[in-house]
Amino acid sequence: MSASRHARWEEAGQILEGAGNAEGLALYWQSVAFEAWIRCRAAECAAASERSIAHAKLAESGRRVRDNLVWICACYALGPMAVHEAIERVEEIRLGAYGTLVEALASIMIGQLTAMQGEFDSARILVRGGRQTWRDAGLPVFAAAMAMFESLDAWRAGDDDARERVLREGLEELERLGDHGYASTTALYLADCLYSRGRLSEAQEFCTRGRELTSTEDVVNFILLEGLQATLSAGEGRHDEAEAGARRAIELAEATDFFETHAWTRRMLAETLALLGRSVEAAEPAEEALAIRRAKGDMTGAERDRERFAELGIEVG
Repeated sequence: MSASRHARWEEAGQILEGAGNAEGLALYWQSVAFEAWIRCRAAECAAASERSIAHAKLAESGRRVRDNLVWICACYALGPMAVHEAIERVEEIRLGAYGTLVEALASIMIGQLTAMQGEFDSARILVRGGRQTWRDAGLPVFAAAMAMFESLDAWRAGDDDARERVLREGLEELERLGDHGYASTTALYLADCLYSRGRLSEAQEFCTRGRELTSTEDVVNFILLEGLQATLSAGEGRHDEAEAGARRAIELAEATDFFETHAWTRRMLAETLALLGRSVEAAEPAEEALAIRRAKGDMTGAERDRERFAELGIEVG
């Protein structure tokens, strides 16, 4: 956000605060939360959403309360909050009688979190059930977009066939529905899946498709693009370009607090260095990736990363 826009926002908030306009303040803080969300800053988004909820309750705006709770659930799962605490908080929201859509999104996030603990069967049921609820509610775009979360559960379970199938189906549905925002990120998730399976030309194809659909404000897509292009460049022997791209991905991720972007970008730097014949140097970012996952409590993600490092000849503790 530009400095001038930020100043105008703060001025608007002060005016609403002075007027005691609960509905206006609920909308204001929800807008602040959205701005934090698109910058992948989970803690800021959750804090702003909580402030929006407080004002929405005063304004008796149940819909705005529910909208903010959806974001809070996602922030707890995707941000740095430890898995055990995130499960407790999201479960409290899920059981809070806020409506079927909040319950469905909370179920999807609990599925993400329990998959990190190795409970793959229950995770699959929760995520698929949540997606179906959104589809039954007449929200097929959001349901299709949640293929990304289901694919991460499949990755953690070591089921690469399911991971690819879920992403292809989700992308096909999003494109059929005319969506670009979620489709761009789903295409890049699929590119990452195909890269990990050694199908480099297909991975490049979906990188290109994702880039074409990406908006200028989509932070996570630029992180994915830099990381993927780095490893693809390394495979083609473009040393300087590859390392620079991998380090740019980390730099972009550092402006966020999504734990997955932090761990993934370090894994991609480790892979890039290993592909360039620098396996000893690759050990440092590899260890950092594992430490980030352990801090979150993502034990299955750490195990998958460890397996990948072993394949590449990267020694980690």
